[in-house]
Amino acid sequence: MDYDLDFSLADFDTVTLLTPVTEAAAAWVADHLPAGLIRWGGGIAIEARNVSAIVQDISQSGLRVEAS
Repeated sequence: MDYDLDFSLADFDTVTLLTPVTEAAAAWVADHLPAGLIRWGGGIAIEARNVSAIVQDISQSGLRVEAS
């Protein structure tokens, strides 16, 4: 895995798994996403309709996201 990225995205049509790869990404999740979201395999399940806005927020924070 490329550790120059902060988040990995895996698209499963209706749900996308957002996985923080770095400590900065984990901190961003703690600061910006609700604690009650479903977590699976180290990632956070995000409804497809919300992915674009979350990725935009991540990018505006200076962090990198890459689809896997």
